[in-house]
Amino acid sequence: MGARGQFVAMGLFAGMAATQALTQTATSTPVPVQATPVQAPVVQQPQTYTVPAGTKVLLSLKSAINTKTAQHGDGVYLVSSFPVVENARVIRNILRGLHSRYNRQVVEQAAIVGVLHPSVTSDPASATQAAQYIARRLDALSEETERGWQGQFTEGVGFQFERTVRGVKEVAALDQALLGSADARRLDEYAPSLQQTYPRPTPPSMLRRKDEETAIHGPVGLFEAVMAAGRKGIALQRYKGLGEMNPQQLWETTLDTNARTMLQVNVKEIDEANTIFDELMGDKVEPRRVFIEANALVASVDV
Repeated sequence: MGARGQFVAMGLFAGMAATQALTQTATSTPVPVQATPVQAPVVQQPQTYTVPAGTKVLLSLKSAINTKTAQHGDGVYLVSSFPVVENARVIRNILRGLHSRYNRQVVEQAAIVGVLHPSVTSDPASATQAAQYIARRLDALSEETERGWQGQFTEGVGFQFERTVRGVKEVAALDQALLGSADARRLDEYAPSLQQTYPRPTPPSMLRRKDEETAIHGPVGLFEAVMAAGRKGIALQRYKGLGEMNPQQLWETTLDTNARTMLQVNVKEIDEANTIFDELMGDKVEPRRVFIEANALVASVDV
């Protein structure tokens, strides 16, 4: 890597002239482990990638619209396909899908360093060096009183990271089950771009929006910060039923014939639907418990 490099990116949202940019200044120490075979060092000139505020960015339509009743000015839900933010969203979703026994922050930093590639774990010396480097990155993410991460690699077992905070020992393991999983391979595909965007924990990447700056240590932090910036000025409310709305809200969301969309729902498997309804809403507790146990880890729930 070059002596100094700067990476600037911008996450844009529909309907706003965004001014946020992701800026990273890297020092001379390179990431110790690469997902690809190590090559001879190449001196690169500093590069800056900038999307000026107000630039039009390709967006993807995420909500259906009724072409018969749609009027000029009707709002639609769009998602930016800008690579840095889109990749961050995908990585965040992969991490959220991991088993709860895995520390997602540790897995995220491991993905950035590139240790999820089999070529790294097959070399104990490189894996041990990488474990120590990941521990230093984790320290940079932690509060000053919660640092002290230690990392080690055991051949045939995997990576283990631990720290002691206020007398309580915390252990995070990346075992063989995770290292050999499809999720690990998917995360490893992003390693080269992650190493370019987040090469060092200090100084961290910075998300800049107007006069605000937010430290970014990984793709999850980037996505959450961009989403938080996009939600500013927007009020979200949820209701269990229409009766909880006031008259104006009920009119705007449901009763206004010029804005609402009517969809016909057909139940093809009526017997199966009745069975599931009885299991979840019936008087018997046991079928409901069995259903929850069978689907708890695979259900997609909006909470």
